[in-house]
Amino acid sequence: QWTVPGFGNVVLPVDNDGQGYFATEAGGTVLNLNYEVARSQVRRLRDNLSTYLTGNYVIPLEISEKLAQTEKLLSEAETLTGASQASAADQAANIALWALEELELARAQQDIEQYRKGDLAITVLDSSGDPVPNATVTYEQTSHDFMFGIFDTLNNVGTEGYELMGDAGINYVTSGFYWTETEPEQNQFAWDSIDHSIGVIDIAELGFPQKGHALIWPLDFMTPAYMTDMDFAAYQQACVDHVSALVSRYANEVEIWNVINEAHGWGASGGFTRAQITELTRSGVDAIRANDPDARVIVNNSFAWYGESRVFASLITGEPDDFTIAIPAYLDQLNADGIEYDIIGQQMYNGGFIEVLALFGVADYVSVPTWDLAHLSDLMDVLNTYGLPVHITEQSVPSSWDPLWAQHRAGWWHRPWDPQIQADFVEQYYTIVFSKPHNEAMTWWNINDNYSFIVDGGLFDKNNQPKPAYYALQDLLLNQWRTRGEANTGEDGQLALRGFGGDYTITVTSPDGQTWTGPAHITEQQP
Repeated sequence: QWTVPGFGNVVLPVDNDGQGYFATEAGGTVLNLNYEVARSQVRRLRDNLSTYLTGNYVIPLEISEKLAQTEKLLSEAETLTGASQASAADQAANIALWALEELELARAQQDIEQYRKGDLAITVLDSSGDPVPNATVTYEQTSHDFMFGIFDTLNNVGTEGYELMGDAGINYVTSGFYWTETEPEQNQFAWDSIDHSIGVIDIAELGFPQKGHALIWPLDFMTPAYMTDMDFAAYQQACVDHVSALVSRYANEVEIWNVINEAHGWGASGGFTRAQITELTRSGVDAIRANDPDARVIVNNSFAWYGESRVFASLITGEPDDFTIAIPAYLDQLNADGIEYDIIGQQMYNGGFIEVLALFGVADYVSVPTWDLAHLSDLMDVLNTYGLPVHITEQSVPSSWDPLWAQHRAGWWHRPWDPQIQADFVEQYYTIVFSKPHNEAMTWWNINDNYSFIVDGGLFDKNNQPKPAYYALQDLLLNQWRTRGEANTGEDGQLALRGFGGDYTITVTSPDGQTWTGPAHITEQQP
């Protein structure tokens, strides 16, 4: 984690051009870390620029100019020592990181055009079947195929909170089916709370499709007391019964179920072995399929991408953590074990401070690492290689900054978090998420700041008043990424349209004033 003046306090790779570092002198090798940070970021920029130019992206000339500028600064820094070298290197790192993000956004805009749009051919005929030239065709997109989601509870934000999110273009909701809340006593489900406090029934009546979150999550404070002393066989059967009851009851309201949460990490292992967690996953998937064959199954991962939470697990237990594995290793293991799920779910919290766990007495105050956008884009590219739909299931960043958070290693992006920086992140991060071909959903975690997982991470404040981030999202979903317009048919009565995937209303007006109105659908990446 490193402060690059003028860019942010972020986690950065330092890798000696991919070779790693070795102690070559007695007592170790001394490094100027500012210089090494800069070298690695300039290498990232050089590699990404070369890859995208080879991929026929149109790249703004100023990015190549910035690469040349960083290389010149590095060359100068190489001849310096100490603080002078560090200062020149900091300048190079700053320019490289800004250029990396500019490069990623330029690529994203072109990929959005390719992957998020499809083609619609319209032919206008009269009652005799002859083409109608010069007919006016008005087209208006009314919905998105891409799933723009939100998480909260009806009890927290009220009907008006969800209605405001709908007004911003949000079209699906994650509802929390945490075991301690849904089945606090064995075989005694809190149906009324699920229906109206969590709000599953009421949210469905508002018109939102839903994903059910965390059917199985062997985390200590998410596991009811009656399961604590169960052996594995009893625990597995309890999971099957629990999943079956919920999925069968809410088959009409919930389209996607998170079968297991964060199971690549020791914290959600429940003390079971990796093989046992795999069998719990398999049992959960089978129970979902048996009770709602049309439902889709998602496996959700936390953002310990490299398995770095091993360090904390070892500190807590005093023993090496042999359970936690990196996200790609976990996905590979699921494939090797023959777990047939439908969607890869990935959390991507990026900065900020978490106090809600401490407030409930289950953990200390913790912070979330902050990464640059190019790095987050790289990780999504890896997920997209698996060939399954990818959902960014949890993301939020704060709209405030407390310097005391730095004691817990909280970071910041571009400048210490404030409402406008939160809005800037929403605009740029969503642009990158929307550009990936296999991404099909993105969920912001918490509507408002009341009990938000990331302190002040909601799109509304505690009084349900929208922040700048809300309006930034609304502009993307309803303006920048909505297709609407008017055009005329040619002599053959035909008109070709290209638009974002979703439902449309088409109105055709013939030259003599007759009109026809009806629906149409554009499918992404298809004619």
